Amino acid sequence: MAAERHFQLHPEYTDDDGNFFAVDTSGQFYLLSDTAPTDDRVDVSELSDGMRMLAIEDDEVVADLVLSDDLGPDEVPIVDGF
Repeated sequence: MAAERHFQLHPEYTDDDGNFFAVDTSGQFYLLSDTAPTDDRVDVSELSDGMRMLAIEDDEVVADLVLSDDLGPDEVPIVDGF
């Protein structure tokens, strides 16, 4: 089994298609599918100020939900708390 992956996102930080900008515990930025927070295979925890932590244990689920894993900080709308 793969190591659990964690992604932090805020429901307001989306692209034009409703997909979520997220950051993992290493500081890498991602674009996650708009279905990620509601996917039954994902454990979602509420953090402060609307932030959510998504925990995913299965690499296949990560592959299904990660649309882009090579975003630079200049491609992500940086706002307070993200």
